[in-house]
Amino acid sequence: MVRHELIGLYAKIVWSKHEGYLGMEGPIIMESRNMIVIATGNSFTKRIPKKTVILELSIPDNGKIRINGADIVGRPENRIKMKRRKVIRQNR
Repeated sequence: MVRHELIGLYAKIVWSKHEGYLGMEGPIIMESRNMIVIATGNSFTKRIPKKTVILELSIPDNGKIRINGADIVGRPENRIKMKRRKVIRQNR
């Protein structure tokens, strides 16, 4: 899900370092390297730093997924093309 396009998905903030962001919800209308912009209703938008939140996203197949905002920090166009490194654990 980290490589998915986020614009247009409905998002709800389920955890935040900043109390003011907690519980905020609405469709994601813009995304930059470090911020997402959520339309909160009544023509209001809120800019939220990705690094400080955990998002619950509603995906098109009627499912929900939680994403740590720190995992999606980066330019959207680069993140979609990015390959994830394998984490190899060694027993010592």
